Amino acid sequence: MNTATILTSRQAVAAECETCNDLELQDGLDYKDVSSVLIRGQGSYLHCPFCRFLCDAAFELGIAPATPAATNVDANRAADDGDDDFDMDSWIGLHWNLDTGGLVLSVGLKPMEVFTLQGRDFNPRLPRNLPDISPQPGSPSAITFIKERLEECERSHPNCERGAKLYCPTRLLYLGDMRGLVYLHERPQISGTETCYAALSYCWGGSGFLKTVRSNLERLKSGFDIAILPQTLKDAVAIARNLGVGYLWIDALCIVQDDAEDWQREAVMMAQVYSNAYVTIAALSASSVQDGFLAPRRQLPRSTRAWLDEKSGSTISMTAQPTMNIGLHVLQRSSSAYYNFTLDPVQDRGWCFQEETLSRRIVAFSTDEIQWFCQSGMACECRGVDTGLSTKGMVTFDDIRRDPWLFWHVRLADYSYKQFTFAKDRLPAIAGLAKLLQSYTGSDYVAGIWLKALTRSLGWATYLTKTEPCPETYLAPSFSWASVASPLDSRVNRYLTIEGLKDRLSLVDWTLKPKGLDPMGEIHHAALTVEGFLHEALILYDGAVGDDRETDILKVTVAGQTTELWPDTYLKVSASSSGQVSVYRAQEETFYNKEQWQKPVPALALCLYAHPEWEFQFLILGPASDGHAGNQERVGMAVYPRTSSRGFESDMKARKGWEEVITDPHKRRTITLQ
Repeated sequence: MNTATILTSRQAVAAECETCNDLELQDGLDYKDVSSVLIRGQGSYLHCPFCRFLCDAAFELGIAPATPAATNVDANRAADDGDDDFDMDSWIGLHWNLDTGGLVLSVGLKPMEVFTLQGRDFNPRLPRNLPDISPQPGSPSAITFIKERLEECERSHPNCERGAKLYCPTRLLYLGDMRGLVYLHERPQISGTETCYAALSYCWGGSGFLKTVRSNLERLKSGFDIAILPQTLKDAVAIARNLGVGYLWIDALCIVQDDAEDWQREAVMMAQVYSNAYVTIAALSASSVQDGFLAPRRQLPRSTRAWLDEKSGSTISMTAQPTMNIGLHVLQRSSSAYYNFTLDPVQDRGWCFQEETLSRRIVAFSTDEIQWFCQSGMACECRGVDTGLSTKGMVTFDDIRRDPWLFWHVRLADYSYKQFTFAKDRLPAIAGLAKLLQSYTGSDYVAGIWLKALTRSLGWATYLTKTEPCPETYLAPSFSWASVASPLDSRVNRYLTIEGLKDRLSLVDWTLKPKGLDPMGEIHHAALTVEGFLHEALILYDGAVGDDRETDILKVTVAGQTTELWPDTYLKVSASSSGQVSVYRAQEETFYNKEQWQKPVPALALCLYAHPEWEFQFLILGPASDGHAGNQERVGMAVYPRTSSRGFESDMKARKGWEEVITDPHKRRTITLQ
């Protein structure tokens, strides 16, 4: 929708509008409550064109509720989540960003940008000038935008050069032939002074396209026309050439796809390829290699108003559109149902996660615009107002140095949502990031678990409302997050920052048998032998599914205290020939019922850590599927105390007494986790 209306001078802005006249924040002021109500069809809506514009635009763009409602208006300098108790249908926040001079209108958490298009009259007190976005992502103006970002980054961002090496991949596509041909060059052909290359991050979306295999390797080295490439690869070549970059790395062409040894060698070097590329071209909007990313793109709906300013005698023109929430604008995944964001196709793919995370610079072609991200900042064609939604950033050296383990687990929670064509790729597709972290920490890494941060690494938990069956094929040992298909709950990361935690687990030994050359990739088998406080536990059926739950609730009792069980997968109960009942991960979707769980099911609880004034975390274990006595497999996680144990929570003496029971030296055992 694009609505234009000229308001008459009789509707011109009043000299002093009680609602919007004093929205601009002063230095040192973080928040301002305008203490007024904007009601459609009443009050300032009738006499103030700016208030009328704000209100009408919110309705026209589908951001405000369909029925008229009283709307509190306030101004805020930066991101503010607002009061959790506000009415989602009757709250508008005007968020003023002093860095950009921009204003964001939001109802609930659906933001709308308000601005004046460049070249039109505007009031300096009101939102800033913004340019139109070219509908053609490969247009001269778009290429100029990218070049300006590259030049600024090279000139002013030392952080983006720190750590970069004069690295040359095994193979690169040479783009500089005067006849327009592309050549697959191998390392001896590539001059050491010509290793400035771009890398492509994209979705395959199928296999029916040109790839390098042993039978065509020599032919591709002798040159080929880009006409035989699928559209996404053609577009990548065009962008690289426009940027003056002579080499391009594309996995489908720079790795021999039917040579297992070559694939393993090159997969090990993936972190080097992306972290040392001059720039990574991210084809975010293309769901398939056939789609391309330079086709004309959609235009966001807009609402425009123009009115005569009686003071200046000039016409003021204002425009509003929904704030972009796609591509690099999106918020890191959250448990809150109120966050509204969209992922472009590439951002949902597991392999693309570390490609973008490891890159020094990204030029991203999203559905709506071109976006730029480097280790020193972000920019986008819309020059949009910061809505407070954090971006999915890449690795910065400071992030890792500050707290490498917290950095890893925050990233891991996001990674766990990614999609894979082959589930076996869950460890290989993050191995590059793991290698980077290992270079900082020196820690051994076993199937996704950091041994120098053993307690932290083992403390992962799956999302309770997104439980999935256990994969049918072996991907990783049960103590590893890679062994399950469920996404991880990022809220568990809060335990990683609590001061005073006491690790209650120590490493005795470990084994790892990788499938290929990379010990951080696919594995045949891995095990951890640990020593810790081991207690008998009982798993209890607690009732039917709730409104916001996909599985019934199970609870677990340890040393007389009961709390909710966070199952790693669906669980099943099985009885041995001797009648011994045990709990195992289930490879099919299972809903718990009283018939299946007639009696409490025995399990074991291994204490990970304890805090005398806070919480205790346990791994809940069942017998290993190999039947070896003393070997255990993880089935879930539990944290004590929870709200169901109110008396225990409020009684510090009881809590400390329980810790003494948990840490009884007689309960210390050595077991092997598989």
